Amino acid sequence: MTSEASSSRGRPAGPGPDTPIDAVLLTIGRVVAPHALRGELKVALTTDRPEQMQDIRRVYLDGSPDATRVTAFRLGRNDREALVKLQGVNDRDSAERLRGAELKIRGNQLPPPEPGAFFHYQILGLVVVDEAGAPLGEVTEIIDAGEVDVYVVTGADGRQQLFPALRDVVLEIDPGAGRMVVRPQQYVGDQA
Repeated sequence: MTSEASSSRGRPAGPGPDTPIDAVLLTIGRVVAPHALRGELKVALTTDRPEQMQDIRRVYLDGSPDATRVTAFRLGRNDREALVKLQGVNDRDSAERLRGAELKIRGNQLPPPEPGAFFHYQILGLVVVDEAGAPLGEVTEIIDAGEVDVYVVTGADGRQQLFPALRDVVLEIDPGAGRMVVRPQQYVGDQA
């Protein structure tokens, strides 16, 4: 759940890894189209926990400082889409004007992540070091590769390395300390 704006180092702009969860707005989806005639919105969900969205009662639209009340929320045909009804959006034209809008929620509207799991904003920007403490760069992007996320680490020279979020590769994630410890993998064909 990241912002599309970027800082000078290429890291998505947004909250730092140590920002308190109640001060963070997390993107849960994007309006892709109106649905029917009474203002319902078809939303493409960007969360990996769609079942937890059904209890959401307030959302923030495209950076608005004011929350909008959710009057209905139901999952669509699959876990990647939902039909959402917002207070004040009562016809198809009003819904059409929201096409492309991001829906965000306060981080404290969700249960905390399980131990050892983190929100993306807590990982983006972490300084990455290997087991010996040698700096490799910082996490600048997270790729959703299906079963496992892949962390894109950009070095000071601009070179990028990819690290799958596997226990034998990512040894430690510590947002409070601002760092991640990884074990770079040797691949067949690498020269020592």
